[in-house]
Amino acid sequence: MDWTRATGLLVAILVACGDSGDSTTSASTTDASTSGDTPTTSAAPTSTTDTTTGGGVGAWDQCTQITVEPLEVSQIMAVGIIPQPAGGAIADGTYLLTSYEVFGSAGLTSDTLSGVLVFAGPAYQVGTLDVAANGTVSTAGSDLTLTAECSCSRVLGDCDMTVQTPVTQPYTFFEDTLLLFSDYINGGTALATYKKQ
Repeated sequence: MDWTRATGLLVAILVACGDSGDSTTSASTTDASTSGDTPTTSAAPTSTTDTTTGGGVGAWDQCTQITVEPLEVSQIMAVGIIPQPAGGAIADGTYLLTSYEVFGSAGLTSDTLSGVLVFAGPAYQVGTLDVAANGTVSTAGSDLTLTAECSCSRVLGDCDMTVQTPVTQPYTFFEDTLLLFSDYINGGTALATYKKQ
């Protein structure tokens, strides 16, 4: 199984076709307030189908207990000045990808994107229609670092239960909004916006 490729798919969820960024680990832990509606375990969910169910969990997903169906979002060519990453304390909860803007690119791909992020203290879960993962999250300044401990790909048809190389991306958190910044595949910068549900 090509888990480098699967990890790349995971990063694509988080930053919607973005680059994996630098692979350093940050030492601090996210400051977050507790919300009672987020799952905190990584036990395998049960399902009898091999596709995503109406509840959001497919049999191929052995890493998360996400029950929110991710929305499909189209890419938008942004106009203006991109905001700068500013960090911030990410509140526990469930976040849906609501927009994906690209600044300064030569052109957009035709891909639609989807993503659900769940934060509960130092733990996270992430899912799309094709990729799921869980692990630990930390922040340092304006960098968000995710270390996957379990990642599954519906496309590859398998899961990897070993700790993956940490992925670090610039971010901003404010008023229940998480912005993730990445290099876009065709040049420029991508800005993925997640809203707390």
